Amino acid sequence: MSRRALPALALLAALLAPTPAAAQESHFSAAVRLVGEGDFSGALAEARLETRQPDAAQATLHVWHHAGALEEALEAGLAGLEAIPTDPWLLDRCAYLAVSLGEGELALELCSRLRRSVDEETWQRSAWMLEEAELLAARDRAEARGLRRARWAVALFLAFSLGLSIWLVPTRGPAT
Repeated sequence: MSRRALPALALLAALLAPTPAAAQESHFSAAVRLVGEGDFSGALAEARLETRQPDAAQATLHVWHHAGALEEALEAGLAGLEAIPTDPWLLDRCAYLAVSLGEGELALELCSRLRRSVDEETWQRSAWMLEEAELLAARDRAEARGLRRARWAVALFLAFSLGLSIWLVPTRGPAT
């Protein structure tokens, strides 16, 4: 190796060496890594230390989801969407969780927002959720209609029973 090549190699080594900031793992990356290792409590602690949005919401959702706590994952995602309402990743994951939890109306809303936030190619990968959300929402509406009918039927039955019992009670005339 010639003496002229040494300064070039030293410069290249300096450029490729990680800086202290780059060498330090972000809380988001640490949370993802710890989830992969199965350390969900450590991952959640790291996710909660993340201060940058959408990383904080994404990391928290990711940890809860992989830990199997779907309600908590959805809650974390929805909180993130309050801060960043058009984040495609959060919209996609929240729509998926809403479908998984059987929350049809919420899933419909999230799918609608997702469709407006992404290009057509990206939407096509998630479009199946819209069909599922529509089925869930239709089921929820039918169930609500059935409950309303049942309440009305019970109320009418009680009113009829009360009226019938009043009509059948013998009336007493004045005592003589």
